[in-house]
Amino acid sequence: MIATPVRGNDFRGIFDYHEKKVREGVAREIGRSENLEGLDKGGLIEDFNLNVEQHISAQTKGRKLERFTFHPHLDFAKEDFDKLSDELLHEIAMRYMKAMGYGDCEYVLYRHEDREHPHIHIVSSVIDKNGNRVANNKEKEKSFQICRALEKEYGFVIATDRSRVMEQEFERHKEEVGKIREGKIDELNLNFEYGAKLLINRAVNAAFSHPDIFTFEDFEKRLRQEGVKVLEVEKEGKVIGLRYAVNENTKGKSPFSVKASETEKRATLGKLEELFKKNDLLKKASVCTLVDQAIRRGAASFVSLRDQLALDGVRLLLHENKGGVYGLSFEQDGRVYKGSELKGKGYSVHEISQRLAANQPGYEKSLEELKKLIRASIDKAVKEQKVFNLATLKNALLLDGITLLEAKNSGGVYGLSFEKEGKVFKGSDLNEGYNKQYSFKGIMASLQKNDPAHVVKTAYSSISKHTDALGTLVQLHAMGISFSKGYFNPEGFQKGVPIAHVMEDSHIRDFQNVDGAAKVFFDEKLTKKERELILAVFTIDNPAATSLEVLEAETNALLLISKGTMLKLPAGVKESFGKRAMKIISLGDSMKPATPTPLMQRTTDSPKGTSIAKTIQGLAGQIGDAGSMKKKKKKKDEEDEGYYHSL
Repeated sequence: MIATPVRGNDFRGIFDYHEKKVREGVAREIGRSENLEGLDKGGLIEDFNLNVEQHISAQTKGRKLERFTFHPHLDFAKEDFDKLSDELLHEIAMRYMKAMGYGDCEYVLYRHEDREHPHIHIVSSVIDKNGNRVANNKEKEKSFQICRALEKEYGFVIATDRSRVMEQEFERHKEEVGKIREGKIDELNLNFEYGAKLLINRAVNAAFSHPDIFTFEDFEKRLRQEGVKVLEVEKEGKVIGLRYAVNENTKGKSPFSVKASETEKRATLGKLEELFKKNDLLKKASVCTLVDQAIRRGAASFVSLRDQLALDGVRLLLHENKGGVYGLSFEQDGRVYKGSELKGKGYSVHEISQRLAANQPGYEKSLEELKKLIRASIDKAVKEQKVFNLATLKNALLLDGITLLEAKNSGGVYGLSFEKEGKVFKGSDLNEGYNKQYSFKGIMASLQKNDPAHVVKTAYSSISKHTDALGTLVQLHAMGISFSKGYFNPEGFQKGVPIAHVMEDSHIRDFQNVDGAAKVFFDEKLTKKERELILAVFTIDNPAATSLEVLEAETNALLLISKGTMLKLPAGVKESFGKRAMKIISLGDSMKPATPTPLMQRTTDSPKGTSIAKTIQGLAGQIGDAGSMKKKKKKKDEEDEGYYHSL
């Protein structure tokens, strides 16, 4: 599911567009606000414009409202077509509008059927029924998050999974698609157009992921090898677009092609230009890296540089005249770049000559060259070797011939200096412009990012203080930090962090008590999907949670209970989960949309819904009597099993 929020300033143009589609028989209205019932197109335009005009006339300060239409379109994968009734699309549109902040705005909803995939358009205004203006802060990011939540709840194809779905379809029909490529249409046991689209999308996707596509000719040649032809769309002698077609060997079958904008990669002329530019930049960066490596390995002349680059597949071209070498070029995989064309500084003939000379015996480096070498060594130690304190930084720099000097007083270290080849530089001397990353504070900040203890403490401090131990562990796990045997283990670090280094003694006992429960939760019994659902429930303890997040968590709680997942949880997790389930379900009751979702309807109307209600009541009883139950733990566990087996 993809939702694109669009703001504009022309209600008439929007309604003209949709009415034209309706007359053509490829669109229809499937819903509108109650107070808009009975209005024709003219009446709708007048009503929306009047609301905007009244808001503008009441403005006393601020910038005049210029973009007042809200016209999002929601696109769904074709695999979801059979699920999407008009009623469900209306429900989804309303939930999307409410989550985006447009729940009180008038709207008209159209369903379009002019493309293969289902999609709807919502015509609305940025002014709500009360005359208030809807803020548009980070609407694209908000829309993206809402789509991911709705996909999860309704079981739609995830937008980022479409490539995987297409690849699976291609593999399933690989033999039939091969017949289309070879022109064996008479033997085809697959819809020709469907197979042709699979072939075209597969070929375009492969070309977009190939690093050696730099020109339109490269792209066209690559597709031709896969049985796909690129057609240029011209107008008045100018190429204005592209279409992609299967090769002309279909034995009398009418040619089939698709617009560039309808391919999975939206491989338009503009997208191709971006692809060529990206691949060119990547190739230049590759050449720069190989040149740098050759010089670091000790290349001290053009001859030794040429020999070392040849080992890495790069050809060094020297441009000479009677005065000597006046220019350089580098060739890799058929691409030739002048030294002056490569990124940043350091690759022209003059700059390369200086860098080579610095490797020659007896060469005395300038102060700027020494600073540059020290900066490079610090960057390598911090970014590549991931040193995280001054001791490990000192050892790393020694290997590059640099001595780290610490300035200390009674409060400890307050400054750093670096000595190389008899010259000493303060950390602040190494900074360039306004960048202070080599000052004492800048280096310490960089080291902290590599310190597992700092990473864990920062993550721990971001979690609400009201969250219990198990809830905290679940949220830390979502941030890539696991907990086992008294140690926090952040992902990407070899060493764990003792719990005593992270929190006060009063909290340590709580964490050690749930250590075993956390291990079961993370590593055993539960499927990945079940862990995701439980995580969504455990993380809704933030007072700033949106109504959509609360409703999603409520749905997850009901799913987990109804499917018997609770039976798999250890006792400590059950109790903690039960508390959250009660809190979330009570919150969700006040936030449900006017039309219940299919899941909500099932959980309240079906026989299983009765069992869920009983289970929740049972959980409430457990929570209310938690104090007395601690004294009778064995009896509590037996009662718990009774509650969950009743499902």
